[in-house]
Amino acid sequence: MPNLEDIRAYRVHEILAARRNQLDRNLLVKDGGKPYIDSRLHRFPSESEASWTGTQNGVVSRPDRAFLINYAARIWSKLNQYVFSQPIVREGIDEDFAKDASRTGLSINQLMQNLSADYTVGQWAWIGVDRASPAIDPDTGQRTSRSVAQREAEGDRVFWSIWDSTEVVDWRFAADGTLERIITQHVEYNNSDLMAAPSNRVIRTIWEPGQVTVLTLKKDKPKEVATQDVIRFPAQVVPFVLIGVPSKKAYWFDDVELVQASLLNLDSAHHENLIKAVFPQLVVPAGLIEEIMTLSEKGFREALELVRGIEYPLLEPTDAKGITRLITPAASDLKAIPDEILRRRRELMDIVGLAMSKTDSNAAQSAASKAWDHLDPSATLAARSQLLEETETKAVAISRELDSSFPEYQPVYPRQFNLPNVAEDIKVLLELGNMTLPPEGHKQVARVAVEILDSMFKIDAERKAAILAEVDAMEAPDFASISAAIAGDDPGGGGFLPTEN
Repeated sequence: MPNLEDIRAYRVHEILAARRNQLDRNLLVKDGGKPYIDSRLHRFPSESEASWTGTQNGVVSRPDRAFLINYAARIWSKLNQYVFSQPIVREGIDEDFAKDASRTGLSINQLMQNLSADYTVGQWAWIGVDRASPAIDPDTGQRTSRSVAQREAEGDRVFWSIWDSTEVVDWRFAADGTLERIITQHVEYNNSDLMAAPSNRVIRTIWEPGQVTVLTLKKDKPKEVATQDVIRFPAQVVPFVLIGVPSKKAYWFDDVELVQASLLNLDSAHHENLIKAVFPQLVVPAGLIEEIMTLSEKGFREALELVRGIEYPLLEPTDAKGITRLITPAASDLKAIPDEILRRRRELMDIVGLAMSKTDSNAAQSAASKAWDHLDPSATLAARSQLLEETETKAVAISRELDSSFPEYQPVYPRQFNLPNVAEDIKVLLELGNMTLPPEGHKQVARVAVEILDSMFKIDAERKAAILAEVDAMEAPDFASISAAIAGDDPGGGGFLPTEN
């Protein structure tokens, strides 16, 4: 038989092949939940089959009892929260595109947040730029000329999509840095035929300048191509923008995921230890197993399961105590794992560089030292903003090549980020309020208090202006009432806290 394999159906870039396993784990932990638990929860040495699989006596398996406290997800979401906490200026952007950039309901901000998240966990990611195929004249086979209104009525417009680092399976850059081609892969779910069972099929798409080749792979022979469609477009560009740098080297989020996996397993181990403290370790005479094997005609493994339940009993010689009994660890020993979990959580935050507050720091820490503590996260956030801005700008340029009517705009992302330690700032304000200051000094303290409140609760601009005007009108602000307002227990109810109308 001739070899029908098509290398386009299974070729993978060497960088992705080397990084695939860890990238899959990083992307799994991004969303967390059961898929990540199933991937990263490990079986204990000598753990019984009943405990691990739950196949006997209706026992729920340990993987089904496991839970995930997803610190890794908090890390990427915090990065996004800071970067997108301030308005992003996009003068000249089309309003319809701003509201639905993906043609699936995602706004441009939501789409860029998804890109930022995939880049954080996946080392690199891609923006794909596409548009609905223009109409073809059935008589000539040529594209028909349509007005902008006709194209809009037919839904033909530019849209963007996000591809994570594992969905673009192959790529090639030219010497000048432009993309020569990429290959994407995704699974297409088809339930269009009401009278047929839904089905999945693997689609590989080869993107080249001016041409897209869509390959549908055979379900039973994934290295062979079932169908091939070629779609041509006039723009001589590969409509994708890369964020990040593909590399075989380890990536900082790998460490985050590895620590997260260890925390998952430690939490599960601690949960099991608590159960074992309530249901202690069984110790039985070896002769008891032999008697059960004789009376029931069962093998050793079956007899052992009957005796132990979900635990491995400790067997001792018959000439020992000969007493079936239970042993249990001291309650104080149970502290070891929770303490280790707390330590690893702190190390995890240090890995990321987002340890915003150091509880063990000296209260008299200098201003220079505090600035140094905030240098890493501030620089990280500024670099992320710049990278997203450059990536979006490139996507706009490609959109213009695909559709000359696409409005050109320049996104401007924030570069300055305020990373306050609210608890520490309030403490300093309270100390300043108790000092003897001139009226203007107390007013300045009150103004700073309002700014802290604004950062915490996002006070309406008009209300904030009214509060500041009230502060300026006060002859000698009563800082005790300001402190109460900050703490949320102002008996007057007015204070500086925003209220719902």
